[in-house]
Amino acid sequence: MVIDTNIFIEYLRKLDKSKTSLAQLPPTTVLHVSSITVFELYVGANTPERVEMAESILQNVIVLPFSNEIAQAAGLLYDYLQRIGQKLEFRDVMIAATAIYHNLPIKTLNFKHFVKPYPIPTK
Repeated sequence: MVIDTNIFIEYLRKLDKSKTSLAQLPPTTVLHVSSITVFELYVGANTPERVEMAESILQNVIVLPFSNEIAQAAGLLYDYLQRIGQKLEFRDVMIAATAIYHNLPIKTLNFKHFVKPYPIPTK
């Protein structure tokens, strides 16, 4: 399962971690992130404590690189979304393309962005 950045942000911000989407995943869930999520987490890591939090949260996940093939898929997906009038932030498109390319479900709090299957190549 590909974990969207907002799932980690929710986890980091909530005091009661047990009530977060991340904590409620089955313990056997294999967690993946796009390298775009790594970027997004470090954009907000503007103190040593936040850097440590980002490092800690990424410790047990598999980072999927944003490869040339995924970049091409993301470009096709972005173009498709533009043509059908759906506005999606480009980083979300990159994360979605990573999940689609690897044929993995995505866990997100942005349900409206990721509910529909998109016509892009997969691995």
